[in-house]
Amino acid sequence: NDVLIKPYNVEQIYRTIGKYAIAPVTSTTTSNRSKSKKPCDPMLKPLEMVGVDVNGALMRLNGSAEIYVNLLGKFMEEYADWSSERLEKEKRRPELKIIYHTLKGLAANLGANEIQRLAAILEKYAVSEEKQVGEKDIRALDQAIEGFMKAIQQVVDQYGTKEASESASKLFYTSNEIVEIVNMLIEELKQYDTAAIDRLRRLDYERFAEPIGGMFEKANKALQDFDFDTALSHVREVKEKI
Repeated sequence: NDVLIKPYNVEQIYRTIGKYAIAPVTSTTTSNRSKSKKPCDPMLKPLEMVGVDVNGALMRLNGSAEIYVNLLGKFMEEYADWSSERLEKEKRRPELKIIYHTLKGLAANLGANEIQRLAAILEKYAVSEEKQVGEKDIRALDQAIEGFMKAIQQVVDQYGTKEASESASKLFYTSNEIVEIVNMLIEELKQYDTAAIDRLRRLDYERFAEPIGGMFEKANKALQDFDFDTALSHVREVKEKI
């Protein structure tokens, strides 16, 4: 559903998981999700990225090309000024291990197999005091990242319009998700259940279209003062809108 780029902290993990932890997963919902899972998004099928397993990456993202394009953009931002040679001179081995390990994992998720392979080699060098990193491997990684950047730029030029970027970063809640959120909140608020406070706090309000997002924010504000009745009225307004 979403992605966190390392390094991240515990609060970010809970906040991100909280966006989607609307209800316990039942066997029924699991079954429905399995049926709806797509192997890949046809939006990216015609695109050839040398050395990149696009379909494999899409499989890991449940076929979402929007998330994939968004991840590629994040990779460009994070590694725009990458230089393995500079890192080897400036960083200590424990730091290098973390850097290469992070790059290896991200490359694997994006289907950048050559970058993953080379980062794994350099990660092994970083944890071994007896081995000296090879110039050939350093140059090869830099070249692989440079080539990947060019491929990413093609994707961004072809699919990364402003509208697509905004859609990929926000990914609005679906109608079914909003209905589920509303029904659970109404039951909790009617019983003055404090679980509603945490549920509203964990919502990502940017993922709601207006005026629904504003209504949820009003309900959240009311609950900060433990005004369950006012919060309930705002949530019922949302129900009327949907």
